[in-house]
Amino acid sequence: MQPVEIATVVNGALQSVTMPPLERAASAGEQAAQPSVGTVPGPDVIVGDLPSVEQGGSSGSFVGLGVGTTSCNNGQEPLHWFALPNSDHPVIPQNLYRMSGGISNDERFEQIGQSWLKHAFFASEGDNCGFGCSTNGCTTGYNLYAGCSDPYSAGLNYSQNGLGSRAWVNPFTGVFPGSPSPANHTGHHHTGTSHRVTVAMSDLDTTQNAGATYFAEGQYVTPHEYTWCQANPGQCNMYNNVSYRQFTVSGTTNFIFSPVGPTVRSTPAIFAWTGATINQIEPDPGNDGIAFVGYKVTNPSTGVWHYDYAIYNENLDRAIQSFAVPTGRRVRNIGFHAPPQEPGWANDGTVGNTGYSSTPWTSVVTGGSLTWSCETLAQNPDANAIRWGTLYNFRFDSNQPPQDALAVIGFFKTGTPITAPIQAPQRRSN
Repeated sequence: MQPVEIATVVNGALQSVTMPPLERAASAGEQAAQPSVGTVPGPDVIVGDLPSVEQGGSSGSFVGLGVGTTSCNNGQEPLHWFALPNSDHPVIPQNLYRMSGGISNDERFEQIGQSWLKHAFFASEGDNCGFGCSTNGCTTGYNLYAGCSDPYSAGLNYSQNGLGSRAWVNPFTGVFPGSPSPANHTGHHHTGTSHRVTVAMSDLDTTQNAGATYFAEGQYVTPHEYTWCQANPGQCNMYNNVSYRQFTVSGTTNFIFSPVGPTVRSTPAIFAWTGATINQIEPDPGNDGIAFVGYKVTNPSTGVWHYDYAIYNENLDRAIQSFAVPTGRRVRNIGFHAPPQEPGWANDGTVGNTGYSSTPWTSVVTGGSLTWSCETLAQNPDANAIRWGTLYNFRFDSNQPPQDALAVIGFFKTGTPITAPIQAPQRRSN
């Protein structure tokens, strides 16, 4: 059984609704059909497993990787999985992070690679999450049914012709255009890293990163969860679609990745940052997504404190344009880090097809606060803002020990700035 679209005309206007498939009725002599499996009401796709990371190619001093992802429907309703040109299906970004620095190699947590989006196209209905897959005799492939799983290998996820730019997608609503195709590859030539998780070899080379720890991350963003949430308040499952897993890395130009421990489900990779404090921000509940602000303060030598911050945007469409920390005036070794951006491509969804800027954020100390920022939307719509599925870092040294404080976060597209709890240098009274 497949979903049925019912169309009616009310007061001259077309109204439509897509109904989920009914459970198969029991035939004579059979027990009644079992209720839907799954844990929560509504459709709820999560990343149940990240089985592998593989190198798909290289170009110059960079490599192109893919992260295998196994999705699972933790919900009690079928999740739509219609292939392009239909836009009612999940998209899958993949990320890679490195924890390193300091005496214990856990001083900082940085994103070192990001991919374009794999557009899901067929659900195979397994039971890899152990939720108890139930298709109820319905036609498979066009939905991920309650409790069911669907594996996409690393090789499939780095297959370049199936990838589309993140720029097309609203990460909170999951909406993106079906036409023009968000995965149109006409007009450009692929290298070994194009659209894949692009990482500098120097960020992976074990001879340059002794003791570093690596984490892969996968995410599923789908319009069906948002649509369901609007029709069923209280059944909003758009916030648990990110999972991570630790991997060891070996090699200098051709890299091998081996998993360490299980996948940590429904948790962004920033939570792997040892000893850090992570706080969630949600500037406009119900209308936009969430982000996380992490911080860690260390005391590497007498009279010196190192302050390291990370901002991870999970699914905030408005993006982040500035970050201000109260510091006093005596700070040094001010730093900034962001993952590599794709160059501009034809049909990439950015303004003018120029790609997103890689220009580092500027920093300035005024009035006792240190503020980092990129260009505003009015200055450059393709500025290097913290867009969804990315993590940026900010750091400095101070001769003052930490105290509780508030950072100020400014947004790129819309919305007034908000504050987030952090630790920052103590302020002198004179």
